[in-house]
Amino acid sequence: MKSFFTNRISVIKKVIAIQNLPSIFLCRMSSSRMRGSSVFYLDSHLHGNEARKILVIKNMKAFTLVETLVAVLIITTVILGPLTVALNASSYARQTKDVMTATYLAQEATELLHHLQESIYLKCVGDTTVNSICQATDPDGNGIYEMPSETAWRVFKGYLSASPSCFDSVGCSYDFIDMTSNEFTTPTKYLSTSSSCSSLYLASTGLYMCAGTRGVSGAPTFFTRKVQVESIPTFSGLDANYNDDLRVTSTVTFRRSNGYTRSIKLVDFLHIHK
Repeated sequence: MKSFFTNRISVIKKVIAIQNLPSIFLCRMSSSRMRGSSVFYLDSHLHGNEARKILVIKNMKAFTLVETLVAVLIITTVILGPLTVALNASSYARQTKDVMTATYLAQEATELLHHLQESIYLKCVGDTTVNSICQATDPDGNGIYEMPSETAWRVFKGYLSASPSCFDSVGCSYDFIDMTSNEFTTPTKYLSTSSSCSSLYLASTGLYMCAGTRGVSGAPTFFTRKVQVESIPTFSGLDANYNDDLRVTSTVTFRRSNGYTRSIKLVDFLHIHK
């Protein structure tokens, strides 16, 4: 405490010396506690009728360790709260985008089969010439030939069963170009486990493609697609091959940002056109 007042008196003397005040006498100095602050009073008597001058020196209030920790805690809470919300929102947005993309890819696979079936049907209805893929046959050998719709259904199923068959348990895979480049020849397909279409590439055209035999320049993705076709007979007898339904299961698997894999499965049914 003694050194504390000694330091304050030294400061006061320096202030008086700088102000060039004449004949100053230190008369009284006291301290009062005011929430961690000390106020010092200096009484100075000047010659003649000059008024008393009072010099007040007040030290600044200091932060304690508890106050500092509380301030840091408040600032951290204010910053980390919105930051956590922003990070979670970004993660949810990415996951939602991946799920939507996988759903569209699964739907694309079934829509491509619908397109192939419709294309073959329209060709067979208007083209029954010899050596055409739509040339009618007599499956029973009784002189009764297929109707154009039956021929189209037979050709369509033949495309799907051609090696590699989509009727196998392994399933097949294909892309937009494979199914639309030439509807009147057996389309290119791959085993779902083949390296030719182990994952889809995002081409510069914005299409998701198999590498295949063409070679696709683009960015590889984490999306893989498998298509399985199953024949479901609805009638027995001679017309069973023309009256069955095809159940198509399209499965798209992708790896999420957290490392886990997720699959989107879409089931559709194809029927013969009458």
